Amino acid sequence: MHADTQREGLRLLRPWLDIERAVLLAQVDSFTRQTGWLPVTDPSNVDPHYARGALRAELLPVLQTYWPVWQQTLSRHARQSAQAAEVRRQGDVLRDDWLNNGPASLGPLLPEGWKNRLQIIYQGKAIRLWSLGRPELLLAKLWALCDRGLDLGDCMALAPSAEELRQAEAWIATQDLNPDWPTHVDATLKDLARRLGHGL
Repeated sequence: MHADTQREGLRLLRPWLDIERAVLLAQVDSFTRQTGWLPVTDPSNVDPHYARGALRAELLPVLQTYWPVWQQTLSRHARQSAQAAEVRRQGDVLRDDWLNNGPASLGPLLPEGWKNRLQIIYQGKAIRLWSLGRPELLLAKLWALCDRGLDLGDCMALAPSAEELRQAEAWIATQDLNPDWPTHVDATLKDLARRLGHGL
């Protein structure tokens, strides 16, 4: 689903795709109180007999629990895919690593035995989703926070203890050869600890 689509001679605009559902619902509620207008709710949207209803009822709560910023990540990937499609349309070639689509490259770096700690976070009729165990998920998210600064929401939601932060720092500090990296990691994790109320 794109924000701007041409279909059968019509231009379909979806200007609210990047806005969180909770924000939209709050605006609708406010508008309803001010005007008396009532929105129409399509019951098939939550009917588990339809794929979209089953996803909303079963999969989305799991995603929200384990990856609180999954919607922003998905939106970012959608924008990147649209940009990639435009590059291809113009005849340019994309690098093989144009999209960092997950932690596959992280596997060889994780502590030994990480595969034994994988957890099933969703089991449906046709799909099974696995997640890293908490120790490795914390390492991946905290490393991403230090490296890219984009995973603060996930790190806050995981709420690592002061001890978990100390253990993670020892590993993360060895993942980059830049001489300033350990100092950066220390400062980033101290800021996270302060936000979490650990007082480190």
